[in-house]
Amino acid sequence: MPPLRHIGLLLLLLASAGQVRPVDPLLAARDLYNQGRFDEAIAAAARAITQGADRDTASVVLARAHLERFRLQSDAADLDAATDALKAVDQSRLPPADRIEWLVGLGLAVYLDERSGLENRYGAAADLFETALDGAEGVTGPAGRDRILEWWCGALDRQAQFGPASARGATYARVLARVDDELARNDRSPVALYWRVAAARGTGDLDRAWGAAVAAWLRARFFEGTGAALRADLDRFVSDVLLPERAEQLAPGADPRPTLAQLEAGWEAFKARWQAPDRP
Repeated sequence: MPPLRHIGLLLLLLASAGQVRPVDPLLAARDLYNQGRFDEAIAAAARAITQGADRDTASVVLARAHLERFRLQSDAADLDAATDALKAVDQSRLPPADRIEWLVGLGLAVYLDERSGLENRYGAAADLFETALDGAEGVTGPAGRDRILEWWCGALDRQAQFGPASARGATYARVLARVDDELARNDRSPVALYWRVAAARGTGDLDRAWGAAVAAWLRARFFEGTGAALRADLDRFVSDVLLPERAEQLAPGADPRPTLAQLEAGWEAFKARWQAPDRP
């Protein structure tokens, strides 16, 4: 005989069977997108559009799901579908949060489209991300703002790498100024902490980059959730980029390897000293 609690649940289900409301395809599409189930999100968003649910918002969700699937699978059909969905949106009908997502979608579509032949598409994408970031104040939470900031920094980093060398320092100075501003708003932003290091290095200020890296690694030790990933990213950047360049700077005209070994030993000693203690 089944436990009484199971009988109660069964009776409740039977009693409500005739009152089940159909699932809102737009809400389902959002939920599936947030879970990373992009195939299902695309299908649900397409249903929402055909059923007359908020077509503009549904088109934004559809576009973003296609863009994420394109990033995973590199199928040009997804990028084309995302572009078509974004073009179909009437932005004047979007609520503020969805307009931010639409702008990010436009930026991603430009950033990812290698077939366009557009000169400096990374700069164009950065401009769209920056517009979204400026409009995100009071609309998205810290995590959403960080996500946009990461795309903006990444786009300008690509612009600096592939653009003229003469403009590189100014581009990284722009990133540095923005992340400093973001840290004044939220000093626990892992994206801003990382890009403060990378951008300072990009401007040629290795002293500031080194100090920022040490401080960020130390602070990340106390972050819940995002700290481990930030420390790993910082460790890679310090080991692969910053320490070799700093060794060459500190040993001009000489073999930088002894200096590099010294710097690496100091970095490892610092990390070991500040490793998290074992919990009982």
